[in-house]
Amino acid sequence: MKYLSLDEAIILHDDIMEIMGGLKGFNKSQIGLLDSALSQIQNDELYPHFLDKLTHLMFACVKFHPFADGNKRTAIYLANAFIELNCPNHLPDDFYQRLEDIVVFVAEGKISKEDLQKILKKLLETQ
Repeated sequence: MKYLSLDEAIILHDDIMEIMGGLKGFNKSQIGLLDSALSQIQNDELYPHFLDKLTHLMFACVKFHPFADGNKRTAIYLANAFIELNCPNHLPDDFYQRLEDIVVFVAEGKISKEDLQKILKKLLETQ
């Protein structure tokens, strides 16, 4: 399995902010939580399956607010990058569009981590 580093996540975030508009940079008090999530998903005992890892990565980026701006957008793009690294044939062309509202609902607490995983599973199985 291939993983993203914190440096790669920060670069990806800043690139997204450049393209879509928004503040670059990270929240110094929260970026460690994303770093921890990126490390935790490498532990196969805690996160044994790809979908477990993907879900935790997205959920952590949305809920922990590691960046100054664009956490929900970045969560989708980090997930996209993680899928591209590990199973690109399962990445829907409209991945970002299909998850726009979902990450908003995660941020608002309307979708749990378990529900996010079910949504991601269904989305990736349709490919």
